[in-house]
This record gives sequence, C-alpha cells and structure tokens, in this order.
Amino acid sequence: MNRKGFSLIEVMISIAILALISIMVTQTTTKSFQLREDLSVEGEFHNGIKLAMNVVERDITHVFSPLMMMIKAKTGEGQTPFTQSAPNPGPFWGPALDEAGIRNSRFQGQEKKMSFITSSHERVYKDSRESLFAKITYNLEPDPKPAEGQEGTLALFRTVNTNAFEVDGDERKTDKTYKILSGIKSGSFKYFQRGKDIWQRSWDTEANEYKNHFPDTVELLLEVVGPRQLSFQGRYHYRLEEPIHGIFPST
Repeated sequence: MNRKGFSLIEVMISIAILALISIMVTQTTTKSFQLREDLSVEGEFHNGIKLAMNVVERDITHVFSPLMMMIKAKTGEGQTPFTQSAPNPGPFWGPALDEAGIRNSRFQGQEKKMSFITSSHERVYKDSRESLFAKITYNLEPDPKPAEGQEGTLALFRTVNTNAFEVDGDERKTDKTYKILSGIKSGSFKYFQRGKDIWQRSWDTEANEYKNHFPDTVELLLEVVGPRQLSFQGRYHYRLEEPIHGIFPST
C-alpha cells in the first residue's frame, strides 16, 4: 500500500496560494467596507445640506402678513382690537395701521441675519397649543461647538417663536433655537428688488425705500466643508409666495 504524502515544497506552495487568496479577499472586503463608509459619510453630508435648505425654503415661501389677505378690519361688537401698546415697529410687526390695530408683518434681512413671520410652522405634538404661524429668525454666526476639522466655521441657526401675534412681548422667553447646518466656511443672504433689477444686501419693510414691500427673491450663498475634506458650494434662490407680489409688488 502506497502511503506517500505531500512533499514539503508542495505544502509550502499550497500555503502560499491560500495566503495570497486570503490577502486578496481581505483587501476586497476592506475596500468594500471603506467605500460603503465613504458613501455613507458623503450622503449624510449632502443630505444634511439638502434638509436644511428645504427648511429655509418652506419658511421663506410662506412669509405671512395680514395685509396679504386684503383684510379691512372694522372694530365692532364681538371683535377685540389688537393692542395699541406698541406704536413703533417691533422686530416682527410694524406699527398699527388703523383703529382695529391691524399691522403689517415686518421682514428684516441683512447679510448674516433674516427675520420674518411665516405660516409654515408644524406642531411636533398634535394637541399642543401652537399656531401655524411663527416668528422665524435665521442667523449665520460662529459655531460654538464645531465638529472635528470644522474649527472656525459658521453655523446656520433657526430660532422659532410660536407666539407669532404677540407684538411687544419678550421673545427671548419663548424662543427655541436650533442649529440646522454646520461647517459653513462662508455664507450670506441677499434680497432681490424686481423694480430696480438689483440684489440688495439688506432689506427692511419699515424702511422708507422698502415700505410695506417684501423682497421678490431671497438668495442664500453657501460654502460648506465636511468630514474627509468634503466640500460644497451652492447658490439657492427662494421666491416668496405670489400674493406678496400681487398686493405689494416691489415695483
């Protein structure tokens, strides 16, 4: 009976082949996991920007003012006039326009800040006593808690106050501020005036130049950096709803 086995050379060749196959499988698996992680990080980065811009778009396109509805309020039985305690314009409301206290909402915009009344508020809890209207403020300011690799960048903060029709209250008591986008290397707001066909760096519906006129389009220019040297540059244009143009065109 022949009991001849493998020679030492044959065993070594077999081990070498197995080792080579193992290395190839390991490298392929490692690259697959690395690619999956890279795609996941890149996807989260771009999705975060997209979600933040969707929030901004929803708020801006639903900018609200009572005068949009062309309401001519008359004080009568069963009606409670708006408070007259704030004759001068506040951060979100202009002065009273008639004896009923009807006010135009105020839109203020600078390069790094923008505030207005919106009708896009969504209640987190179904039965919560919150209006669909809210005071909204956007701020581009230094990020107090930047992620690793994003030191010295800005963040986009969204401040919400659901006491939308409170004229002279202290908003700071009920403000809720959220960071909706971080890693902003540079960013700015601009405001388009259709009548002059020009982009303005600031806007105020209580200023003589823009009295009771809203911007036709708001531009947000962003340069964002992310993990693993990811970067993004974008220019977003948000058009306000058509009723604004019909009632208070900027022409």
